[in-house]
Amino acid sequence: PATYTVVPEAQYRRVKRASALSRRHLGVLLHVTAWREREAQRRDVPRRRVLADETLVEVARRMPGDLASLEAVRGVPDRLPHQSRAELLEAVVRGAAMADDDLPRFERRERREPAEGVVELMAALVRVRAKERRIAAPLLASRDDIEALAGGLREGSPLLEGWRRQMIGLELVDLAEGRISLRAGEHGLVADRVDGG
Repeated sequence: PATYTVVPEAQYRRVKRASALSRRHLGVLLHVTAWREREAQRRDVPRRRVLADETLVEVARRMPGDLASLEAVRGVPDRLPHQSRAELLEAVVRGAAMADDDLPRFERRERREPAEGVVELMAALVRVRAKERRIAAPLLASRDDIEALAGGLREGSPLLEGWRRQMIGLELVDLAEGRISLRAGEHGLVADRVDGG
């Protein structure tokens, strides 16, 4: 059960382009993303139905101090009723007021360029596993997530969390690190462990 437990205050790490924000803006993003998570749970809808990642990042960047400024952010007026806008503004204020020592940070890791062909091999394995499980390949692993994993970024990767970790993530890491090889089999690609396992 712990695999599926969602901590609202940790969700900012999964927002696209969050790592490009300053620590002060990350503090705002932490609070507005936690608000979105709770709101999505309360309404029982997907997070993006409440507000898109791009809108959250823009709110965090602008740090609006009043409702008029908040409503000027693209995507906010279209998606949120007035009461929800007031709650979102409160989250912005809480994030902006965080003490410097409490502000979140992303550990900057150097993303290396993967060896030629690795991303394509990983994407091929994703397509095979998606077909086996009868789900859309992009739902299992997006191209961006595959490229990040191939480049050595592991922390915060959605491919190494929850159901994706067991379904494809660990196998992709093994492929990227040479513990799995791919070959053409009678019915398509076959993954073999290099150690013979």
